[in-house]
Amino acid sequence: MSISITRTGLLKVVSTSCLALVAGAAFSASDISPTDIRINAGGKQFTDSAGHSWSADFGFNGGITASNLSLGIKNTIKDTLYQSRRRHTSNEPDLSYAIPVADGTYNVRLHFSENYQGAFKNGARVFKVAAEGKTDPTSIDVFKEAGDGYRALIRYIDGVKVTDGKLNITFTDLASTAFVSGIEVLSAETTAPTVEKVVYRINSGGGKVTDSNGVQWYADNHFINGLTASVSANTNIIGTADDDIYLSRRRHTSSQSDLEYAFPVNNGNYSVRLHFSENYDGTFGFGKRVFDIFAEDKIRKNDFDVYSKAGSGYTAVNETISNINVEDGTLNIRFLDQKSTAFVSAIEVIANEEVSTGGDTNNGSSKIEAIYRVNAGGTTYKDGAGNTWSADAHFNAGKTASNPKQAIAKTSDDTIYQSRRRNSAGDPNLVYSFPVDAGEYSVNLHFSENYSGTFKNGARVFDVYSEGNKIVDSLDVFAATGKGNTALVRNIPSIKVSDGYLTLRFTDTKSTAFISGIEVMKISAASTGNNSGDSTGAGNTGNATPLAFTAQPSNEIVNPGRSVTLSVSAKGPASLNYQWYFKGGKISGANNSDLKLTSVTSNNAGQYYCVVTSNGKSVTSNTVKLIVAGTSPVEVKNDATISWAAPAKRANGKALPKSEISQYEIFHGVGSAGNMTYAETVPGTQLKYEFKSLDKGTHYFAVQTVDHNGVRSKQSQPIQVVIK
Repeated sequence: MSISITRTGLLKVVSTSCLALVAGAAFSASDISPTDIRINAGGKQFTDSAGHSWSADFGFNGGITASNLSLGIKNTIKDTLYQSRRRHTSNEPDLSYAIPVADGTYNVRLHFSENYQGAFKNGARVFKVAAEGKTDPTSIDVFKEAGDGYRALIRYIDGVKVTDGKLNITFTDLASTAFVSGIEVLSAETTAPTVEKVVYRINSGGGKVTDSNGVQWYADNHFINGLTASVSANTNIIGTADDDIYLSRRRHTSSQSDLEYAFPVNNGNYSVRLHFSENYDGTFGFGKRVFDIFAEDKIRKNDFDVYSKAGSGYTAVNETISNINVEDGTLNIRFLDQKSTAFVSAIEVIANEEVSTGGDTNNGSSKIEAIYRVNAGGTTYKDGAGNTWSADAHFNAGKTASNPKQAIAKTSDDTIYQSRRRNSAGDPNLVYSFPVDAGEYSVNLHFSENYSGTFKNGARVFDVYSEGNKIVDSLDVFAATGKGNTALVRNIPSIKVSDGYLTLRFTDTKSTAFISGIEVMKISAASTGNNSGDSTGAGNTGNATPLAFTAQPSNEIVNPGRSVTLSVSAKGPASLNYQWYFKGGKISGANNSDLKLTSVTSNNAGQYYCVVTSNGKSVTSNTVKLIVAGTSPVEVKNDATISWAAPAKRANGKALPKSEISQYEIFHGVGSAGNMTYAETVPGTQLKYEFKSLDKGTHYFAVQTVDHNGVRSKQSQPIQVVIK
């Protein structure tokens, strides 16, 4: 929503094409391609709460059906799927399904709920499953695995290859008769997966674990505040083969500041993958635990509700936050309570470019090897990631100070920041000299202002030089962190050394310069082929860029007659070719990364996706929905979220910085746009708002902007949605 501000009057709406409205889970972006098949075994066609259509039962060879549509099924909001089943009968061959599909590779999801009380005990019903001859190595005892009757269970069989046009699934009895409640056949990407440069894997609230792929997750560290909690090791977590990652958590406690993690990293662009499972039955319900997620002090997820996204408790949920730029050497992730206490079960930090952190890293095009870690002013220390910091060495002068009992914010490695070496009157400037080979290096400098006498802006200011060049200008640690006893990391990405010594000189401007910790990392060209040895145990492959999406399209809702653009972004080993599809068919001439639709009508409503091809390989984007307001209503659960873009211009054509936007005022009405009245005010940093429990009917929404002087815009053009 682009808006102009006048000093004397109201804001002028230039464009409202990016004012979008998302209604409930039905508009959530699908992660499934258009070839997916969903079967309600033993039952009729229905549409679930996420907008997925499940067909009536088909493709089976025999068996009998049973259903009870009044049953309440635990661990799911898709009760309908689990209320029916198809089961084997003893006078027939094994129960099997032959599902017509195009040749390719698929991921299979099998859904079960033990609803027969006669089998409500461990071992009462046991069977095996095979897909295209690929047998699940573990027999299935639904009651035992789910832990109860009338409880949903999902089994996963991935990488099933089909070469004859039919996907065959066979259920073989071991004790009593096999059955199935639902089948999903999901297209699997056949191109080589992107090898991620994961620089941290943290099991929040828990100890070190190794997942089912043999990858190591480190014990919880780099957190600020919070309490830990865990559930029994026997607890089954739905939707994952790695239960251990989801059994523990770190959560906020009301007596402390926000739950936060601070990861020391080299400056650059990162993604964060957050893992959750709602394991506390007191918050088993929609809206019972809601929180916001920030990265680098920018809000990334509004009103995040783990239970709502999962649809049940004890269910794995992953949320990825992309495009996080780090400029201060620390990647900060903060969780802000809205209702109940925020938590996280595990965290992955992924480098999106040639950056690294912590341990030695080989990222496929350059190798960064830590050759010195010095605990300035302190003794030998092993940090939470297992790295050893040597006792203070390689300095020329200065005095030391330390307080081993001092708690340090924004780090879990307090020890590094509890000691320091500082300049001393009468001595030359503090200098560290590290013997190194000629070459290129990266340096992390660690600080914490722990002296209460300099707990104010400007009380201590200094410069840092290396190899004769100023690398840190007028550093004020207290001002940079906003408080004392708080970790700060400054990364210098490139220092070239030709004389055999990497020098760091600390020069006073006001009060005495100091340093708490130093990391020196050598940068060198990596070998070709498969590389390994990043700080988390994840390998990386060569220098070729695999074909993959870097940005997916999103669902949109627009008023009739307006324009809308769907966009993707991708990378690959060679030139990229784009093809957009609508309702499964190619759109003629739609061969760019952006698909612009003008003068939209109800005929444009439906599902879209994009296929990107490079070097003979292709990837398919998420399928998204275009909703034309008022003409293509979608059934929702009475909730709607409006979102908008920040205005960019004033009426006189001058730019409107986001810092000058004070707030947004939201208007809402039912029946007609003329019924809209003021509904809510949100901060200028917030770009969406959720309305809950809306009545049936046609609803209208509009937004206006208020700048820091209190000047208001006109309302944006109303957008409407039909709540069924």
